[in-house]
Amino acid sequence: MAQSTAKVLSSTANGPTSAVAVWRGASKHYGEVRALDGLSLEVHPGEALAILGPNGAGKTTAIHLLLGLITPDQGEVSLAGGSPRDPACRAGVGAVLQTAGLPARIRIGELLAQHASYFPRPRSVGEALALVGLEGFAARPLRTLSGGERRRVELALALIGCPRLLVLDEPTVGIDVRERRALLETIAGLRDGGCAIVLTTHLMDEAERLATRVALIAHGRLRAVDTPLGLRRTVGERSGRVMATSTLSDDALHALAAVGSVQRDRTRIELASRDRDATARALLAADPAAHDLEVHALSLEDAYLNLTEEPAR
Repeated sequence: MAQSTAKVLSSTANGPTSAVAVWRGASKHYGEVRALDGLSLEVHPGEALAILGPNGAGKTTAIHLLLGLITPDQGEVSLAGGSPRDPACRAGVGAVLQTAGLPARIRIGELLAQHASYFPRPRSVGEALALVGLEGFAARPLRTLSGGERRRVELALALIGCPRLLVLDEPTVGIDVRERRALLETIAGLRDGGCAIVLTTHLMDEAERLATRVALIAHGRLRAVDTPLGLRRTVGERSGRVMATSTLSDDALHALAAVGSVQRDRTRIELASRDRDATARALLAADPAAHDLEVHALSLEDAYLNLTEEPAR
């Protein structure tokens, strides 16, 4: 690999900034593979940025650059105004990565107390456990916990140092629906309390619920960045799907106003529409007996699929 030409932003190189995290033209190569290609993003206090993309898009590479686990080959990365490898800057960051090798026999309170000793002004063990809904768990060995409870312990470890920035890489992987809901509520509360959050996830509903902005990455390149609503509007503000039970033929359905495509499962139909309300009205006019009508605006998942497909749009 060619020698790195990257610079890491110093705390004074580009003047003061309110951003907690910055990627500026950041690129990373592994041989001939360009894992990340010129990423430029900022994250500010009280903001939750969801980084979305297919497997291999560069999401985890972006996270590892931000945490100082790897360095960029070109471009700049800043964490809390300084280098991601500066311990003083890293002290303001909490991270929950996809895998964590925690000792199974240690008691949760002991683990948190040990981790708290690394920070100048940490939360108490009790406060960290309360934040993640694990009051009374301090004496429990880690090996006795469910997958969701272990994930919440990992979040407590990330929070005990009172971070300004919380980095979450697939935070709800491997946990059940009830525990996932509780974890998402905790994360949303942290965001609303002013903590900056960077999140990667494959779950669109998770991004819709938590993110104030969404960055879509494919093949290492940033395709779009906007609010979830803004991204949905990129594929048509009035576009959507109309579903119903109807006996109309496919030809009759294609002839309805604004219909783009028709899918059918016997009498159950799904119409992709450029104007979902116009299509719904036309369907009922053509088939007054149509029933079980559903009208849906396009989702973040629709925008994701539209904006990350090849060629780039």
